[in-house]
Amino acid sequence: MTKLGSPAQKPEQSDGLGPSAAEVRAFLERNPDFLRQNPDLAAIVTAPERPRGDGIVDMQQFLVERLREENEVLKVTQQEMIENARSNMYHQTRVNEAVLTLMGAPSFAHLIHAITNDFAIILDMDVVSLSIENAELNMPGQELSGVQILAAGEIDRRIGKGKRFRLEQARPDDADLYGGLAGLVQSQALVRLIFSPETPQGILAFGSRKEDAFDESMGTDLLNFIGKSIEALVRQWLDLPAR
Repeated sequence: MTKLGSPAQKPEQSDGLGPSAAEVRAFLERNPDFLRQNPDLAAIVTAPERPRGDGIVDMQQFLVERLREENEVLKVTQQEMIENARSNMYHQTRVNEAVLTLMGAPSFAHLIHAITNDFAIILDMDVVSLSIENAELNMPGQELSGVQILAAGEIDRRIGKGKRFRLEQARPDDADLYGGLAGLVQSQALVRLIFSPETPQGILAFGSRKEDAFDESMGTDLLNFIGKSIEALVRQWLDLPAR
């Protein structure tokens, strides 16, 4: 029987669910770096209290608590990295599917239809539009249904002179890009399209009803891939020289 105030006896025998205390102790004595190599165990192991006099700080307990906090931060960071990797893979898979759809288009009209109709579904966007600057297009016999026409100089005004992308919240004048669906768009990604020196430039616009779907801090690798793929395919269909 344990006396009140005296330390409890340590169990030496296994309870049948794992090694005994003596076996654990022997293992740790043979492997003194085990806890250092497995710092996550600090989050579940209770550190022994050390005798302290007045004014003496228990540094061991302090260090253990700090290790636990750091371990929790590490877990959160690790989880965020995993979620970001999954999100990137998800978006990359959808972008690949969208580009493969373009490559399989049997005609130029189907190519334009895929961009202005299928892209929104494949890429999980509320609206995707294709706009061309200046109505004087040298594309005889080609179907341009669904393509918005912008005034000369409009692309530089919207994206910025010499810039390839713009990620931002939607503007009041975006009806020129999205038509009747402009009211849905709360944030957008704009991609400049440079087909050839012989043709006007264009804008590929991705619109989302989420205010935080696009912002200037985001990467543009996938947008660049989609833009360059569209440029290359348009040049092939229209037999245009590369820029």
